[in-house]
Amino acid sequence: MLLERTTKLVADIGQFAKMKRSAGEAKALQTRADQLSPVADKLRESAETLAKIRKAGIVVSFVPKEGDELGKRATDLLTALRSDPNNLVNPAIDLKYQFIDRLLSVATAAQSVSLAAWRRHVAENSERAPEEILSALAAIPDYQSTVAKIRSLQKRVSQLAENIPADPASATEEIKRIAAEHREIWETMTAGGIPEDVAAFLRACGLEGATLGSFTPSVAAWLSERGLVHLFRVKLR
Repeated sequence: MLLERTTKLVADIGQFAKMKRSAGEAKALQTRADQLSPVADKLRESAETLAKIRKAGIVVSFVPKEGDELGKRATDLLTALRSDPNNLVNPAIDLKYQFIDRLLSVATAAQSVSLAAWRRHVAENSERAPEEILSALAAIPDYQSTVAKIRSLQKRVSQLAENIPADPASATEEIKRIAAEHREIWETMTAGGIPEDVAAFLRACGLEGATLGSFTPSVAAWLSERGLVHLFRVKLR
């Protein structure tokens, strides 16, 4: 495994640095250890992130680019180090561009893929009402508090999607609870003097979309009277 090989390489460099009698050689080896330690830490962090995402049942498809080649390079560097520590002081390859930078790219890519998977998961398990419809409802006094609550729920979901949480499974449960509360608010949207067919239409628009048949003359009239018709679009499913 790439992480294990890199971690072993860093550990051995540090050990050899302690054993060197020459202060110059020890310092040179310690410099190599200092270069590689942050890389190993980033690889470990990205591996842990992938693991906790997958443990929560979230599918993450990630295969390290050049993983096999970099793993072999780590093994070769470790072999060279054990043969003669000076081999790592003056390595046969450009350590920064051919090894360190590429390892950092792997770690960065893993974190990026994990975050994208998490955000996709949040979107799939949450509800979101179109802002245009919320704005329309906010203009109705009896619905202002309802709109404020919905926006508060959506803001919390957006916050949860910003970063991968320490416990994705627990965060997922919170997201599902918020989604249930969101749906309940939409389903009880019948107060404030809104006709039932209009309420049903708006509720459907705020969830998965309304059917063309639900856009009745009375719904059209209600929206037209309030200058809201332009907020809606017909889309083929």
